Amino acid sequence: MKKNTNLQFDCYVISPGSLLPKLVEICENVFQKPPSKQYRVREKFQRFITQNKTTHEESFFKILKDKNYDLIYLNSIFSIPEFRKIEKYFLKSKKILHLHEAQLLISFFEKLFPEINPAENIDFLITVSETAKKHFLQKYSYSEGKTATVYPHVEKPSTLGIDNKRMRQQLGIEEETFVIGNIGNPHLIKSSEMLPILAANLKKKYPDFNFKILIVGGGEDNIFSLSNKIDAEKLNVDNQIVFVNHQSDILPYLHIMDLYAMISREESFSLMTVLAALGNVPVVSFKNNGGPEELLNEDIAFFTDYLDCAMLADTIYIISQNPEKRQSKAQKAQAHFKGLFSGETGNEKLWSIVQNL
Repeated sequence: MKKNTNLQFDCYVISPGSLLPKLVEICENVFQKPPSKQYRVREKFQRFITQNKTTHEESFFKILKDKNYDLIYLNSIFSIPEFRKIEKYFLKSKKILHLHEAQLLISFFEKLFPEINPAENIDFLITVSETAKKHFLQKYSYSEGKTATVYPHVEKPSTLGIDNKRMRQQLGIEEETFVIGNIGNPHLIKSSEMLPILAANLKKKYPDFNFKILIVGGGEDNIFSLSNKIDAEKLNVDNQIVFVNHQSDILPYLHIMDLYAMISREESFSLMTVLAALGNVPVVSFKNNGGPEELLNEDIAFFTDYLDCAMLADTIYIISQNPEKRQSKAQKAQAHFKGLFSGETGNEKLWSIVQNL
């Protein structure tokens, strides 16, 4: 939108992350919610690398009276509580809620903020999947006519320059080893605690199975990462699991996987499911996990019962022994998602919605 219009953007960042420098590039002003004391050093560093363009919310509140925004864009249901504090400044502005949460996080929001109706005074609701839309409409009174589902646009990952043999050597994975992969920030919603249990099931049931579980994401300061490592040691499967901290480029790791295990309890969309499929990596997924089940079907992916780790282990072993079926589903999935995400992009759909408000 910045390239093709004369629109100006201000951004209020509730929780800074890796996108902060990019937001600074395209926004006139970037305001930050004051961090807690333990993050003061990090916040100072972030302000240094972004050339001090960010300021605390006190400055934001001071200039609000002079602003006349046409649109307020809320990028998460968890933006709503912060917005309610300053809503009085935006009575004439149109408001869009872009919902990235499904059943679990919507229910969690309701427990945290029982007094807040996130649908109140929202002019349009954009959801990243039908899964997310269904649970929001079930919880709150909102017109389905003012709602649109817009799948995020996903580009086919490039494999140029990726040396699979070298990557396996760096990770200590032999060429003939079957690699089961999972990528993401370890969390309860991602069912990350099941990965050591899965490894233990595979090792016990199929002692001759030469496999590794490659877990990419998290880091030393992530409690779930630490728990997984300790569990792996206690279950005596630390040799079957390769832990890799968060990576800005996950494609080299994705590309050496023989199977992608989508084991999340819930995903509203699941970028990794799509990236795996577009990268020709077959996907095994739990049923009833929201976005992945919505995107996939039995023709293009493998499914097991929800949170059934024993069944998952059996299915993975069967998949490993049938490379033809594995490759057939992977090719069908790749073709399916090429068609689904070609043509009009998600950003173009979002821009059309904004123009029509």
